[in-house]
Amino acid sequence: MNSIFKHTENNGEVIITGLQEGLATTSIVIPETIDGMPVIEIGPKAFQSTSITNIKIGENIRGIGEKAFYKCTSLSKFDFSSVESIGVMAFAESGLQEVELPHNIKRVGDFAFKDCTSLKTVHWNAQTKNISQCCFGNCTSLSKFDLSSVESIGESAFSESGLKEINLPHNIQKVRKEAFYSCKSLKAVRWNAQTQSIPMDCFRRCSSLSEFDFSSVENIGAGAFSGSGLKEVNLSHNIQKVERNAFFGCKSLKEVHWNAQTKEIPLYCFYECSSLKQFSFSDVEYLAVEAFAHSGLTSVRLSKGTAVAQSCFACCNDLEKVEWLSDMSIKGRVFEECKNIKEIFISDSVMDIAVDAFSSSPNAEISFI
Repeated sequence: MNSIFKHTENNGEVIITGLQEGLATTSIVIPETIDGMPVIEIGPKAFQSTSITNIKIGENIRGIGEKAFYKCTSLSKFDFSSVESIGVMAFAESGLQEVELPHNIKRVGDFAFKDCTSLKTVHWNAQTKNISQCCFGNCTSLSKFDLSSVESIGESAFSESGLKEINLPHNIQKVRKEAFYSCKSLKAVRWNAQTQSIPMDCFRRCSSLSEFDFSSVENIGAGAFSGSGLKEVNLSHNIQKVERNAFFGCKSLKEVHWNAQTKEIPLYCFYECSSLKQFSFSDVEYLAVEAFAHSGLTSVRLSKGTAVAQSCFACCNDLEKVEWLSDMSIKGRVFEECKNIKEIFISDSVMDIAVDAFSSSPNAEISFI
């Protein structure tokens, strides 16, 4: 049996590096020892792209090297009971259907199980509390995951996976960007994590996510919910910061309650929110460039002291009424390509109106109040 393996020796220990040339086998048993030396590791790319269907490893093996079982599409299960370290892309694009990571696991490398499209069940009881970068990316059959033993979720850890619901309990200390990017089946999220910051693009393109409770959140990162299926957003006083593109392209978003501590609506925040017809600006002091461009707003009423950047309401085709009660200047192109405005009311406290402020609405009736 020993003769079927290529291997190297290092300080009296053996690392399996692959099968001997010309060998093709679907069932492999890796021995405890070779030539009296313990077999302690399966090396990088050792069985990459082979047709193995099952493998039994010796109890001495502690490490699985980078891409060791990459593209082993017929390999449906693996016993991790003696393993301590799983390398980068070790099982990526394999046929694994279930993964049991017991307490002996100290390290799981980036992309370890990426593109395992048959993977349905994962039990994470590892010593490491960190789910690495893109670890379960594009695991489209993975519909649930228990995060109660996890402290940190890496960048793109579950991106494009099949998760249907997520519970982030208090043990979660860090969530990195794109963690749940494009989880198109994701319908429910409970955010009770220690971290109160939703990172960049965290739930971007989660098209089935129609509601989210922001009561345990302080910061919303750039693009965090861009292209999601949110229908209502309620931002209460706990929200300290909202970054650019936060709700960009949320085409199902109909209602927003902005009671956040931050008084600034950032760049492209509600860009292309075509179902958003009304918005209360009473608690807002600054609207950034294209914050509501291409949205479905039918009317705009701005309070005293509210400043508006250029192109803020550009291409709002449904916009019919503007009440500029602010005493701030009206800059050029704020309402560019808003061709259907019928009524414009402007505070007589306004000292400066750009010559092209309403050039796209030549038929609008303008009144000063």
